[in-house]
Amino acid sequence: NRVEITFGELTDRMELARHGAHTFWGLLTRTAAVIAAHTLLRTCQTELEAG
Repeated sequence: NRVEITFGELTDRMELARHGAHTFWGLLTRTAAVIAAHTLLRTCQTELEAG
């Protein structure tokens, strides 16, 4: 049950329900790009708060 809830939240937050990918690799690429963008944003925010 927790796994389904977590998966649902991630799908909604990363807007992957309507990803537009035509293949599994397209979806994988989109997911990796979104994760990288969120990581970069968090890193930049941490740097701004520390400096």
